[in-house]
Amino acid sequence: QEGLVRMERHRGATVAELGLDGVHEIYSLRMAVERLAAECVCRCATDADFERISAVLQQFDKLPRPLTRSMVAGLDVAFHDAVFQAAHHERLYQAWLALRSQIFLYLVHKGALRSDFAHTWLKDHEDLLEVLMRRKRAPAVKIIEGHIEGSYQRVLEASRRASNRP
Repeated sequence: QEGLVRMERHRGATVAELGLDGVHEIYSLRMAVERLAAECVCRCATDADFERISAVLQQFDKLPRPLTRSMVAGLDVAFHDAVFQAAHHERLYQAWLALRSQIFLYLVHKGALRSDFAHTWLKDHEDLLEVLMRRKRAPAVKIIEGHIEGSYQRVLEASRRASNRP
Protein backbone atom coordinates (compact mmCIF):
# COMPACT_ATOMS: atom_id res chain seq x y z
CA GLN A 1 0.00 0.00 0.00
CA GLU A 2 2.94 2.37 0.68
CA GLY A 3 4.67 1.44 -2.58
CA LEU A 4 7.65 -0.25 -0.93
CA VAL A 5 6.92 -3.80 -2.10
CA ARG A 6 5.99 -5.00 -5.57
CA MET A 7 3.86 -8.09 -6.07
CA GLU A 8 4.42 -9.84 -9.38
CA ARG A 9 2.64 -12.90 -10.62
CA HIS A 10 4.85 -16.01 -10.56
CA ARG A 11 7.70 -14.00 -9.03
CA GLY A 12 6.38 -13.10 -5.60
CA ALA A 13 7.23 -9.99 -3.61
CA THR A 14 10.25 -7.79 -4.30
CA VAL A 15 11.41 -4.49 -2.88
CA ALA A 16 10.33 -1.69 -5.19
CA GLU A 17 13.11 0.28 -6.83
CA LEU A 18 12.16 3.82 -7.69
CA GLY A 19 13.76 5.55 -10.60
CA LEU A 20 13.77 9.27 -11.25
CA ASP A 21 10.12 9.18 -12.35
CA GLY A 22 9.22 7.75 -8.95
CA VAL A 23 11.32 10.37 -7.19
CA HIS A 24 9.52 13.12 -9.08
CA GLU A 25 6.10 11.65 -8.32
CA ILE A 26 6.82 11.31 -4.61
CA TYR A 27 8.31 14.78 -4.24
CA SER A 28 5.69 16.54 -6.36
CA LEU A 29 2.99 14.90 -4.24
CA ARG A 30 4.90 15.68 -1.06
CA MET A 31 5.17 19.33 -2.11
CA ALA A 32 1.42 19.53 -2.65
CA VAL A 33 0.46 17.93 0.66
CA GLU A 34 3.07 19.87 2.66
CA ARG A 35 1.85 23.18 1.18
CA LEU A 36 -1.71 22.35 2.15
CA ALA A 37 -0.57 21.23 5.60
CA ALA A 38 1.25 24.53 6.14
CA GLU A 39 -1.85 26.48 5.14
CA CYS A 40 -4.06 24.40 7.41
CA VAL A 41 -1.65 24.71 10.34
CA CYS A 42 -1.69 28.49 9.99
CA ARG A 43 -5.47 28.41 10.10
CA CYS A 44 -6.27 25.56 12.52
CA ALA A 45 -3.39 24.65 14.82
CA THR A 46 -3.77 25.08 18.55
CA ASP A 47 -1.17 25.99 21.13
CA ALA A 48 -1.14 22.32 22.15
CA ASP A 49 -0.34 21.37 18.54
CA PHE A 50 2.62 23.74 18.50
CA GLU A 51 3.78 22.32 21.83
CA ARG A 52 3.71 18.78 20.34
CA ILE A 53 5.74 19.89 17.33
CA SER A 54 8.20 21.65 19.62
CA ALA A 55 8.46 18.51 21.77
CA VAL A 56 9.69 16.60 18.73
CA LEU A 57 12.43 19.18 18.26
CA GLN A 58 13.42 18.85 21.92
CA GLN A 59 14.12 15.15 21.32
CA PHE A 60 17.02 16.07 19.03
CA ASP A 61 19.36 16.83 21.95
CA LYS A 62 18.41 13.52 23.57
CA LEU A 63 19.51 11.41 20.59
CA PRO A 64 22.63 9.34 21.26
CA ARG A 65 25.84 10.60 19.68
CA PRO A 66 27.21 10.28 17.12
CA LEU A 67 24.04 11.00 15.19
CA THR A 68 23.11 8.66 12.39
CA ARG A 69 20.99 9.30 9.31
CA SER A 70 18.44 6.82 10.60
CA MET A 71 18.03 8.59 13.95
CA VAL A 72 17.66 12.03 12.37
CA ALA A 73 15.38 10.70 9.62
CA GLY A 74 13.11 9.18 12.27
CA LEU A 75 12.92 12.52 14.06
CA ASP A 76 12.35 14.32 10.75
CA VAL A 77 9.39 12.09 9.95
CA ALA A 78 8.04 12.56 13.50
CA PHE A 79 8.31 16.36 13.08
CA HIS A 80 6.39 16.35 9.81
CA ASP A 81 3.90 13.88 11.26
CA ALA A 82 3.19 16.35 14.08
CA VAL A 83 2.78 19.15 11.53
CA PHE A 84 0.24 17.11 9.56
CA GLN A 85 -1.64 16.27 12.76
CA ALA A 86 -1.70 19.99 13.63
CA ALA A 87 -3.40 20.67 10.29
CA HIS A 88 -6.56 18.98 11.62
CA HIS A 89 -7.35 17.57 8.17
CA GLU A 90 -7.88 13.81 8.37
CA ARG A 91 -7.69 13.03 4.65
CA LEU A 92 -4.56 15.13 4.31
CA TYR A 93 -3.01 13.18 7.19
CA GLN A 94 -3.92 9.91 5.45
CA ALA A 95 -2.20 11.15 2.27
CA TRP A 96 0.91 11.91 4.34
CA LEU A 97 0.81 8.43 5.86
CA ALA A 98 0.88 6.93 2.37
CA LEU A 99 4.14 8.83 1.67
CA ARG A 100 5.80 8.68 5.07
CA SER A 101 7.69 5.37 4.69
CA GLN A 102 9.00 6.33 1.28
CA ILE A 103 10.15 9.71 2.58
CA PHE A 104 11.95 7.97 5.45
CA LEU A 105 13.80 5.73 2.99
CA TYR A 106 14.86 8.73 0.91
CA LEU A 107 16.12 10.46 4.03
CA VAL A 108 18.15 7.45 5.13
CA HIS A 109 19.32 5.88 1.88
CA LYS A 110 18.96 8.33 -0.96
CA GLY A 111 20.67 11.47 0.31
CA ALA A 112 17.63 13.61 1.11
CA LEU A 113 19.15 14.79 4.39
CA ARG A 114 21.70 17.58 4.13
CA SER A 115 25.25 16.25 4.35
CA ASP A 116 25.74 18.32 7.50
CA PHE A 117 22.46 17.08 9.02
CA ALA A 118 23.98 16.70 12.50
CA HIS A 119 24.57 20.46 12.63
CA THR A 120 21.72 21.88 10.54
CA TRP A 121 18.64 19.71 11.05
CA LEU A 122 17.49 21.27 14.32
CA LYS A 123 17.87 24.90 13.19
CA ASP A 124 16.13 24.20 9.86
CA HIS A 125 13.12 22.74 11.67
CA GLU A 126 13.07 25.38 14.42
CA ASP A 127 12.89 28.01 11.68
CA LEU A 128 10.04 26.14 10.02
CA LEU A 129 8.11 25.89 13.29
CA GLU A 130 8.67 29.58 14.03
CA VAL A 131 7.15 30.59 10.70
CA LEU A 132 4.18 28.25 11.18
CA MET A 133 3.54 29.71 14.64
CA ARG A 134 3.22 33.19 13.12
CA ARG A 135 0.18 31.86 11.21
CA LYS A 136 1.04 33.79 8.06
CA ARG A 137 0.17 31.52 5.15
CA ALA A 138 2.37 32.97 2.40
CA PRO A 139 5.65 32.84 4.41
CA ALA A 140 4.74 29.39 5.77
CA VAL A 141 4.13 28.02 2.27
CA LYS A 142 7.32 29.62 1.01
CA ILE A 143 9.50 28.07 3.73
CA ILE A 144 7.92 24.63 3.32
CA GLU A 145 8.44 24.82 -0.44
CA GLY A 146 12.12 25.62 0.08
CA HIS A 147 12.40 22.83 2.63
CA ILE A 148 10.90 20.17 0.35
CA GLU A 149 12.67 21.46 -2.78
CA GLY A 150 16.02 21.22 -1.00
CA SER A 151 15.33 17.61 -0.08
CA TYR A 152 14.23 16.84 -3.64
CA GLN A 153 17.38 18.39 -5.13
CA ARG A 154 19.59 16.40 -2.74
CA VAL A 155 17.89 13.15 -3.82
CA LEU A 156 18.37 14.06 -7.49
CA GLU A 157 22.04 14.86 -6.92
CA ALA A 158 22.58 11.62 -5.02
CA SER A 159 20.88 9.71 -7.85
CA ARG A 160 23.14 11.40 -10.41
CA ARG A 161 26.24 10.52 -8.39
CA ALA A 162 25.08 6.91 -8.00
CA SER A 163 24.43 6.53 -11.73
CA ASN A 164 27.96 7.82 -12.52
CA ARG A 165 29.63 5.17 -10.36
CA PRO A 166 31.36 2.35 -12.23
